[in-house]
Amino acid sequence: MRGRAGDSTLRTGDAGPGRSRTRPDRRQGLGAAIVLRSLREIARDAWWDWRLGIRTLASTPSVGGGAKPGEPTGYDVLFAVAAAFGPGDVVYDVGCGRGRACAVFARTGARVIGVEVSPRAAAAARRNRIAVIEGDARTVDYADATALWMFNPFGPETLRTVLRRAHAPRVVYYSGTETHADVFLAEGYALHRRQAAGDSEHTVYHYARAADSFHPI
Repeated sequence: MRGRAGDSTLRTGDAGPGRSRTRPDRRQGLGAAIVLRSLREIARDAWWDWRLGIRTLASTPSVGGGAKPGEPTGYDVLFAVAAAFGPGDVVYDVGCGRGRACAVFARTGARVIGVEVSPRAAAAARRNRIAVIEGDARTVDYADATALWMFNPFGPETLRTVLRRAHAPRVVYYSGTETHADVFLAEGYALHRRQAAGDSEHTVYHYARAADSFHPI
């Protein structure tokens, strides 16, 4: 066996006869594609923020209730979902953050109200000219709601409490793997349809109570 200076052992990733370094190149190419996609999404969202005259790019802090910190929902998803709302609707954005979804849905002619537990995020939404109820979603009066929009902000028990309190005819729920379908079923909601969320890994779930129907699309 040769010493280190003359070691002829082929190390992982070394190119030998008939071999190439394609795997690292492939990984680098995938990484570059992900970065490029992220930059495109940021640029698109920044453009729409400018177009709507709002500022929503910063992350929303997590405050209790099982909420998770993260970037606001992409504009591509929101514009696709907005077709479910229209004039005559009163939409509550439960966990509205800085109000991006509220600003988009308001363009349909619906009246949109944000609900936000974080004082910092609620203040930012007000600066974006969004009507916001600051407080715990479990204590809000949803009596006039025709629909709720939620980006999976809760654990199952909090979601159950909000659904019972709101008793809204429709719920549009944006989520990844935690769909809480059993909670919706137990609270009298039927899945109306699933909607692909652009190039996102999430799905939009449209729920309706048995006696109610969705706004025509």
